[in-house]
Amino acid sequence: VFRVFLSSTFMDWAVERDHLRNHVFPDLTTWVEEQAREKKVSARFLPVDLRWGVSEEAGKTHTTVDICLEEVRRCQEKANRPGETIKPNFMVFIGQRYGWRPVPPKISQDYWQELDKLGVIDDLFLKYYQEDLNADPSEYVLKAVEGDPEAPEGSPQRNAWEEWQTAEKELRAKLDDSYLSGESEWREKFTVEELAFLVGSVTEQEIVRGAFEAAEAEKHVHIFSREIENPPAEFLSDDELISSKLLGQLKKDLKDRGYTIHNYQLESVPVQGDDYLEQFGNDVRKALETTIEGELEELASSDEIHQADAPDLDSYVERPEQDEVRKWDGSKPMLVY
Repeated sequence: VFRVFLSSTFMDWAVERDHLRNHVFPDLTTWVEEQAREKKVSARFLPVDLRWGVSEEAGKTHTTVDICLEEVRRCQEKANRPGETIKPNFMVFIGQRYGWRPVPPKISQDYWQELDKLGVIDDLFLKYYQEDLNADPSEYVLKAVEGDPEAPEGSPQRNAWEEWQTAEKELRAKLDDSYLSGESEWREKFTVEELAFLVGSVTEQEIVRGAFEAAEAEKHVHIFSREIENPPAEFLSDDELISSKLLGQLKKDLKDRGYTIHNYQLESVPVQGDDYLEQFGNDVRKALETTIEGELEELASSDEIHQADAPDLDSYVERPEQDEVRKWDGSKPMLVY
């Protein structure tokens, strides 16, 4: 299964993601199945878009980041063959918005000690983080949120939630202030990858896992970078002071590491029907097809030919039913049973 994780901020890339889902991926799915049949192997294409894949409960238990990174890992591994990598498995869409930066859900013992030396750890951290002595080595874990944002105003559950919202901002500010006032010291203590998990966005953490830490990722991970003249506020970061700095560094790291970057300069926000979307979709498809074709050739000529990576979708779902599923417009969740 060619599971390709789509990594980007959400709001500012919704139009492009919708274009891919409606106009590119259906044809690409069919193409992969046809190419596989011609080569007498079994394969299918499955884009992974987590816009609707993370529950509210995951947010309360601070497992959102873990869920995203676990999906990145799953996309990298061949089905039923842990440890073996299949490509393509990761694609990056990057614009002028850096993305959500949660406080770290877990901090290793080593990182905790370094943060203590930097003056970050205070009573607030000790209140909201708890040392997990069952981990080896031990680590500090962010406590689950007990409140409820939907509870009535003034109720204990609502007050607990609002207290956490305030505390999270203070924890984030403590980390940010330390980083901004001592960036050179932070960069001496932590690698680019480590910094992403301490002060970076979820999107950058996905990029670290899917590209920076992946072997030979520069050979198949494509970066699609878009710049808009005078973009609206929702296409920019909420906290420009630190996010613009981190976003600029991330773009530099991607360029310096040799990834294939497709650049797009737009005068206005994209809308369905734009020539840009047609070009963007064609570029995405070509990038995926080139790598998938090479993988299929390798699979067809290897000993794995009789151990198909995954059964053909036709083995389980009739073609008319597949067509019905592909008509889904994404406006609401879909249940397949």
